[in-house]
Amino acid sequence: MNMKKMYLLLMVAAMMLVPSFHGFAQLRNDGGLTYEKGQIYQANGQEITDEQALALFGSELYNATYVGAKKQSSIGRKLIVPGAIVAGAGAVTSIVGGVVLGIGTSEESDAVSGTGAAVFSLGMLAFVAGDAMLSAGIPLRVIGNRRLEWLTNDYNSRSQSAQRTPTVTFGAQKHGMGIALNF
Repeated sequence: MNMKKMYLLLMVAAMMLVPSFHGFAQLRNDGGLTYEKGQIYQANGQEITDEQALALFGSELYNATYVGAKKQSSIGRKLIVPGAIVAGAGAVTSIVGGVVLGIGTSEESDAVSGTGAAVFSLGMLAFVAGDAMLSAGIPLRVIGNRRLEWLTNDYNSRSQSAQRTPTVTFGAQKHGMGIALNF
């Protein structure tokens, strides 16, 4: 094996392996808010309510950012799930219609060929509709979640409890054994 092929093989292997290694920061929560999977949580692990969000962020940030971000995230989630189902069902239906269409043309049967074309067209229509739902839902979900994460970080940076000194701990950590820099 020449050097170019070996180098290419090593590069491909590295590109496949690198994303499988994850590093997790050991973040300490000293009374601030945490953000996970589209939700903002208090230090005790309870999701914050709208009333608590109004009290924590103030009316300006609450009305300008929190309400819109929650709506964006929620609408995005409501479009992504059905969009994926409709697009998947449409793809399968199109494949079935294409197979039936192929069978109909090889045997020269007009009835089978017409049915296959109708099923294929219906499947493509469903696929396009599902794809449109996904295309609208994914950006809404991502933007809404980023805005909620920004609110959490903004609150924590302004909070007195978020002003803490970094510490180093040894031993058992949240994601295994080792050394963690908590900040």
